[in-house]
Amino acid sequence: MQNNRNAVLHKIVLAGILTALAVVMIALIRFPIIPTAEFLVFDGGDIPILMSGLLLGPWWGLAVTVIASLIQGFLLSPDGIVGAVMHIISSGVFVVVTSLLYRKWHSRGGALAALSIGGVCMIAAMIPTNLFITSAYYGLPQSAIASMILPAILPFNAIKAGINLIVIMLIYKPISKLLHNRNWL
Repeated sequence: MQNNRNAVLHKIVLAGILTALAVVMIALIRFPIIPTAEFLVFDGGDIPILMSGLLLGPWWGLAVTVIASLIQGFLLSPDGIVGAVMHIISSGVFVVVTSLLYRKWHSRGGALAALSIGGVCMIAAMIPTNLFITSAYYGLPQSAIASMILPAILPFNAIKAGINLIVIMLIYKPISKLLHNRNWL
């Protein structure tokens, strides 16, 4: 009973640390990638979010996503709740799909495949999300957003997924080993 309680406490603490790190990275690492669509802003928050899903599981990753996104929406982003919703959808799809697949394919190759499929799912999810939410928020016709899919929305999300994939592939294993050696996982 005590070991189970300690394991849950470790997960809560680690999720809290990763949420705080995501918020800090959202605040400090923010830049547009596509000059013609400056509303598409890359932030570093997905790295700790993906780490939480890979280390703790998909639902922990989703919880970290929601909490970090709400803090972003209310305190850090000029887009407010709309930015938070977009981040929850984007990062939520990425972390849940990736971590569910990584549970089945628990290897370096499996991580690469899981991150790649999670990234593709995020890209696919953001097309209709941008068509509906972005057009409503900015008061633009959906045709205006549709004309941005190929030159801006797809490349932005592909670059975002690629950056996150590369960084996670570089840092996940050392961090995972450290946490396992300290009996945190």
